[in-house]
Amino acid sequence: MPTADVISDYPDRQVLVIGDTIVAHALALLLRRTGYDPLFVTGQGQSTESQLTFLCPAAYRVLHALGAGEHLRDNGVALERIAVQRVDSRGDTATTLSSSANAERTAAVLARTKPLKRALEPPSPNDLRRHERCVEELSQTEDGVAVEFEDGIREWFDVVVDASGADPSIRSDSHIPPRHVSLTQYETTIDGGSDRNYLREDWYPNALVQYLPRPDSSGTIQRVTLPDSDSRAALNHDCDGEPRIPLAEFEDELTEHERMTVRQTRLSTPDLARDWWGNGRVVFCGPSAYPVAPASGCRASFGIGDALAFVSELTHETRSPTEIVDAYVTRRVDRFETLRETAEAARTGHDYLPPDTNQTSLGGLALFRTVALGSFLDTSLSPLRLDALG
Repeated sequence: MPTADVISDYPDRQVLVIGDTIVAHALALLLRRTGYDPLFVTGQGQSTESQLTFLCPAAYRVLHALGAGEHLRDNGVALERIAVQRVDSRGDTATTLSSSANAERTAAVLARTKPLKRALEPPSPNDLRRHERCVEELSQTEDGVAVEFEDGIREWFDVVVDASGADPSIRSDSHIPPRHVSLTQYETTIDGGSDRNYLREDWYPNALVQYLPRPDSSGTIQRVTLPDSDSRAALNHDCDGEPRIPLAEFEDELTEHERMTVRQTRLSTPDLARDWWGNGRVVFCGPSAYPVAPASGCRASFGIGDALAFVSELTHETRSPTEIVDAYVTRRVDRFETLRETAEAARTGHDYLPPDTNQTSLGGLALFRTVALGSFLDTSLSPLRLDALG
């Protein structure tokens, strides 16, 4: 964790952080911890948020160091077990994964999203330069980034970091996005749920159904994630011999809850363009760099890793802003490739039961889920644990 005594020779760099997300809040706190005074704006086009956020052990430790540990202890759930069931043409296969938290000192945590964001805000409003406004346009020059806000105000920044996930005003048309699939997500609260530290998920060929315990013990969050191309009318029928999700079980809940569209990067695709992570003086973190569905459990953890890597580059080096951004991009591309290769190689070497990643549009989601559950899998899969978030 960087501290104020490692700040570089450029303490007056002006940094703009865009996004009302957990990643953006964590990034702003990291910058303030190192002596910077970032401008924080909410931005527009926020990415889809779930009611609950999954934090891997390493991400939990970062947020704990930033002062959110007490909140997570009081308002989060430390997961001890995950029951997994796979339903396909070969029948039902089930297993239970137990957390290896004792060896890591912390466990994976489920936290309520909105209260967690509030917990990451400083106790005094004066400690955060925050504005409820959106970026209208930005343009880069050799001397900085000119940002025009929707209220007509124009300001200059040394570096701009987009952690919003979906602000269309930040990207140029020339950027090539990573390959992804569109998914549909439904999420609602249901009665029941016996064990507060117990999570259950059922994999079907066309859907992932998760039952996540609410930290306040007021029931269970049922999250259904399925390919966007699957119409609700088709979900109850077999397709190519594969049993479909029995939608009748969820019809009432899905009807009452608003449908959300989410995106999932194809982790098996190696051609992620460098400029999608940043270029010049503009940096992208978390879902702004690569879309990840909430069901994967990687959205916040990966984004916090991006934030930590960027602040590390910013504070430990005396390079120019463009050199810092280039170093961050290189570091992130290498990290993403390592995760991709490790997840692919380990796909069948553990007890997790996702569908065949080469035969379903949920393949990317399944591989990311394997990464997120590194602390529940065999110790030989330590590269998947994200212990070194940066």
